[in-house]
Amino acid sequence: MMNERPIVSAVGLFKKFNLKTPLDANEWNAEEKDGVYRSFVSYNGHVVDDGCVHIFAQFIRPVGEGKKPVILFLPDVEQDVDEELISFFTSRGYAMLIPDYRGFGENENIQAHHTMYPGSLDHGNYVCARGI
Repeated sequence: MMNERPIVSAVGLFKKFNLKTPLDANEWNAEEKDGVYRSFVSYNGHVVDDGCVHIFAQFIRPVGEGKKPVILFLPDVEQDVDEELISFFTSRGYAMLIPDYRGFGENENIQAHHTMYPGSLDHGNYVCARGI
């Protein structure tokens, strides 16, 4: 019988989130193009004995002053982000946070373009979980 491990989802990673954990948020590669501001962000998530989940996300918003309503957009794990959908929401004044919860790959670089899971949560990494 295979060793069954629970599926880790974007929601599950925060179930036991310790509010005292520093977010250690970073933002880089910010650019404005065609009235849309895009950047990459990373921040700390769930902490376990062998490390911390480092969450990678894209942050996208219409250019302009003032607060914007934000959509937490969770694309299908096997699909790339739909640019048409991004255009639809940003043209209507919405910002979007698009976290990568599938975690393609493992890398010590905090600014990698995927969420990084510690070994005990490597089943949260879609590629590891699927054996790809």
